[in-house]
Amino acid sequence: MSSSFQFTIAADHAALPGHFPGQPIVPGVLLLDRVITGVEAALMRRVHALQQVKFAAVLLPAETAQVSFDADAAQVRFGVAVQRDGATVTLATGSLRLADPPGTPAP
Repeated sequence: MSSSFQFTIAADHAALPGHFPGQPIVPGVLLLDRVITGVEAALMRRVHALQQVKFAAVLLPAETAQVSFDADAAQVRFGVAVQRDGATVTLATGSLRLADPPGTPAP
């Protein structure tokens, strides 16, 4: 299954003043939280683990991030990007391991 969603971190978000004062950027953990929350909502499944992530650029406050992902029965591969000055900038890529669906017998 392939899908996508968007999110924006408001310029007044509580995590921004300390990260970094005078030139705030969205903390990577906040970006990943939004990715995981969006994937879980789209698939109606819990994420069990973050398998791998690579950050390539920063997300700025009030920018709209586009998350695209491909999911199979056990794993999700995702990418996060923004549009800046007419170009697509990749912010992060990675993979998530999905939890077993409810009612799945234990091995």
